[in-house]
Amino acid sequence: MLLGLWLVEERCEAMPRVGRKARNQALFRQVNERIAEQAAGWEVQTEAQSFVCECSRTGCTEQIELPVLAYARVREDPTTFLILRGHEDLEHEEVLADEGGYLIARNRPGLAAEIARETA
Repeated sequence: MLLGLWLVEERCEAMPRVGRKARNQALFRQVNERIAEQAAGWEVQTEAQSFVCECSRTGCTEQIELPVLAYARVREDPTTFLILRGHEDLEHEEVLADEGGYLIARNRPGLAAEIARETA
């Protein structure tokens, strides 16, 4: 699936900042999907699990604790992401829910949302 991140490169060149942010979100979404898959195998779906913040900030690797089942609800829509409060980019995303220690944000329509769907 990581290959999918780079297949959108040409379109991202037209809007490098948006494309970079969207690729960053997609990369950490893929990391978290692997974490969720492993946790499901260990049958710890209701216990808190560490996930990586899926914000668009390059270099952010901060952790967010939540149950795997809660993370699965975030993944129901490929344009939604799990981010820490204060990491939201309101120019390119809207906050759907404030869950206390983290936010659920959705890409606004446009290039970032298209990349999120293509790389899901």
